[in-house]
Amino acid sequence: MSRVKKNSEQQKLLGRYLIEAGFINSEQLQAALVAQQSEKKRIGEILVNQGWVKRQTLEYLVEKVVLPERNSQKNFDVIQNHQIPQQIDAQKQVYVPHQVLEISVLPQKTFRILLYIAVALLCAHLLGQFTEYFLPDYFSRDFLAELFNLNREFNIPTLYATSLLLTSSILLAIIAYAKQVRGDRFVRYWMALSIIFLYLATDEIISLHERTVEPLRSKLNTGGLLYYTWIIPGAIFVLLCLLVFRRFLRNLPSKTRQLILLAGTIFISGALGVEAVGGYYADLHGEQSMVYAMIAGIEEFLEMLGIIVFIYALLSYISSAMKGLNVRFAIVAPERILNTQFIKPLA
Repeated sequence: MSRVKKNSEQQKLLGRYLIEAGFINSEQLQAALVAQQSEKKRIGEILVNQGWVKRQTLEYLVEKVVLPERNSQKNFDVIQNHQIPQQIDAQKQVYVPHQVLEISVLPQKTFRILLYIAVALLCAHLLGQFTEYFLPDYFSRDFLAELFNLNREFNIPTLYATSLLLTSSILLAIIAYAKQVRGDRFVRYWMALSIIFLYLATDEIISLHERTVEPLRSKLNTGGLLYYTWIIPGAIFVLLCLLVFRRFLRNLPSKTRQLILLAGTIFISGALGVEAVGGYYADLHGEQSMVYAMIAGIEEFLEMLGIIVFIYALLSYISSAMKGLNVRFAIVAPERILNTQFIKPLA
């Protein structure tokens, strides 16, 4: 709390930070400003006493967000007057200005780009399988067909699907960290989802679930729709997740909940539904046919589409419910930063 400035203008600025971060609303800030006139206390202390903001959260926000941004603005103002102290390269003795790279991620634009890539991969898969089954052999025909085969591992579609799952895991981890700072009671659910998607990414690249098919098929003597026997434990896992996360889903904003359920429905319809249809066909006719290639392509595309919708849901949630979330990466070399007494302003 000692870091909060006494200046009235800066106190109001802190209030705007809290509103933008979603900790308080405008009515609570206005009530705190009114109380400040009679109580003669800092705005942060009033908000903490009212129970609207936790002291730990307020101090973290001031230290990690408010003060760094105020210092950045102060440095920017000095730059305009050509008076900014610059960092000095200790070895070359040259002035190095501080630079910031910002990349904005727009949910709708990201969704479109990811969807276009998935559609392109599906088309490449179908074209490659068509040439392999119906056209004469030509140079690199089989290589190109396998390179874009959605039903194979260690190729371009597999890397893309893995990257989608990893992106989901990273976004979930970022949200979990932000929720932990705010003291949110559902932080464990966000972290659990991040771990689940990390496992799915690992499974996608090395096909852990497919290694259980033969042992389960032999033990349970399954065929037809259960030819790919891994869908049995897969279905059980999905039901368990619905039971465990039902309260978590109910407390999400309506739009986010609907998008997540839509994403899950699309993903499961491909991973379990179309997979069962593909298993039924493979049990009767085998896997070496254009029909099976089409079924496998639809299955993998639905899985990718479900993940893309899920990523869109997470980005939209960050943008709206969390009032946006700025993630900063800093690359520093402490051993090369000189003591401030050696830093001189530009002439």
